[in-house]
Amino acid sequence: MELSELQKYIDENIPLAGKARLSIDSSHPDRVLVSGPFEENRNPHGSVFGGSISVISVLAGWLLVREVMEREKPGAHIVISRQSLDYLRPVRGNFVAEATLPDSELYSSFVKWLKERGKARLEIPVVVREAGKEEPCARFRGTFHVRAE
Repeated sequence: MELSELQKYIDENIPLAGKARLSIDSSHPDRVLVSGPFEENRNPHGSVFGGSISVISVLAGWLLVREVMEREKPGAHIVISRQSLDYLRPVRGNFVAEATLPDSELYSSFVKWLKERGKARLEIPVVVREAGKEEPCARFRGTFHVRAE
């Protein structure tokens, strides 16, 4: 699916992402970048609302698992079952969430379970940063359950 089609799908099917104006910057089989504007996601303290950081993290992780499933089992159902999020410092501007695949051993185990049992789970790490900066503002880990059709 083209990036524009994927963005349209997210905007139409996940209204919160559309209201927060979250944008898919890139989507690849091993890495996804999603960005958000400060103004639509700010809180009264002059920083990004913690809920917005959670939403962008879940979305980036879900999109990465979706990328994986396009290769392994198109049409699979993906849901998040667990998440942890450490807020390291306030986000005071536009922000970006970067989801990456776990190490190859964990990924291989995930694919094996999926092929053998038709379902598996995969933990995805996501780092949230202020746009244009390297220093992490939040670290997320989400466990996504996948069920192949």
